[in-house]
Amino acid sequence: MKRPRLIRIVLVLVLVLGCLAIAIFRAREPRYQGRTLSEWIKAGGEARDKLWMPHMGPTYQPDTDPDWQVASHAVKQMAPDAIPFLLRWAQANDSRLKIRLIEWLDDHPSYPYKVQHAGNRYLEAQLGFGLLGNEAKPAWPVLIKWTSSTNQQLRFTAFLCLQATKPDKGIFLPVLLRLIHDPSKKIQLTASNVLLEQYPQDAEVAGISKTPPHFQTIPTNQSDTNQPPTK
Repeated sequence: MKRPRLIRIVLVLVLVLGCLAIAIFRAREPRYQGRTLSEWIKAGGEARDKLWMPHMGPTYQPDTDPDWQVASHAVKQMAPDAIPFLLRWAQANDSRLKIRLIEWLDDHPSYPYKVQHAGNRYLEAQLGFGLLGNEAKPAWPVLIKWTSSTNQQLRFTAFLCLQATKPDKGIFLPVLLRLIHDPSKKIQLTASNVLLEQYPQDAEVAGISKTPPHFQTIPTNQSDTNQPPTK
């Protein structure tokens, strides 16, 4: 059997198994009023995007928007069942095989199946936690632990998810003061910006100012690494 044909067969097999797994996974997603967690998160994202302004920062949430409030209420009703899914999405990673499968599907648009990049899952997790707000409190210990992970992407995603829930200062400030010294420059700068915005007096004490290199716009939709998260 020729190698290209073998590769196609393997990819199709992986695709079928992957789509089956996705279908089973989605069937298990918590539901509220007939819509899955993913669907409510998508609705929340659409509400956020209506009022998105670049200067508002990567974790801006349109809390006063009626559509956002409806989506937030729905996700909060599912909180106990939603949190494990959101934590799982925050740990997503793209294996080499998955990346090849995504690339193959992109090159063959006739196939009706799509596989999500890990980056999309990070954004869903962050948005889902934002919709939960303080109802995500049971997840705070896990997210705080992950901000000390050896995996850079997991640290960053956990930090953004934690911030999205708007935790109490006593919970969040120690995390920020640690992350402004993180080995990752992106995490350092993002934590510095958040510290300046939310706790300016504490930022001043920590030596953070509104001048470069601290106060900058940080891209949050790019993965620093594809290594699997440390659990």
